[in-house]
Amino acid sequence: MRDLFRLCIVTGDATVLDTQVQSVNLPMDFGSFGILAHHAPMLCAVSKGVLREDAYKWVQRNAMKRWLEGEDFRSNVERDEEIGKYLTRAEIDACFDVNWYLRRVDEIYARFGL
Repeated sequence: MRDLFRLCIVTGDATVLDTQVQSVNLPMDFGSFGILAHHAPMLCAVSKGVLREDAYKWVQRNAMKRWLEGEDFRSNVERDEEIGKYLTRAEIDACFDVNWYLRRVDEIYARFGL
């Protein structure tokens, strides 16, 4: 089974969608913006100077082990020697910290008067 994350679309009046997804692509004026499950380790590695193509390969390799063999993605990332050359254990932990993704929840609810 592929790793999923929650997508919730809320308007001023109601929740119009609340489901589990593998990815989201949002149309923008300049193209599109994509969000994938377990995207954070790749972006963190890129921010440390790793080429996007290399970071993608490393993370994808571990994501496929999760998908095809049921292995734990986070454990695989933590054990990955190539990722470990660039990211500390604390940085990897931060990639999996759900609080970062929820940091603006109160602000968003306030915008909708909730």
